[in-house]
Amino acid sequence: GVFLAVLRRRSTAASIGAVGANRDLSQLAELLIVGALVFGVAAVGQSKGISFDQAWVSAALALWLVDMGILHGFIRRKQRRYSVVATELAGTVIAPGASPPGAAELDRLERAISGAWGVFNVVVVAAVYLMVFQPGS
Repeated sequence: GVFLAVLRRRSTAASIGAVGANRDLSQLAELLIVGALVFGVAAVGQSKGISFDQAWVSAALALWLVDMGILHGFIRRKQRRYSVVATELAGTVIAPGASPPGAAELDRLERAISGAWGVFNVVVVAAVYLMVFQPGS
């Protein structure tokens, strides 16, 4: 969200390019998140003291699924719409002192994306807490 707000202060063409670069980096981070799941499942499978029937393991997996739902079901969808609106806005000529036609929607999308990333991060922290402290084991 902060990233999008900073971009809005820059030129629209630079913003569109930066949104694309951010999306590419986010896809790399997403691959690493999937890799962490695969590594974690393999580690639990090989462990003698940790098993899938422990509540914290199931809760951590459930939180991972919730995070993927937030990411793919909400954040990515809103980011795609943001890119479309920003691209449309880049092609419009705006009279001095007038508000661009898509500015309100961009503001709404920025707030939605920021809030969703906040929720995503809280869920990640909760999952990490479960994995580090293993409550109930």
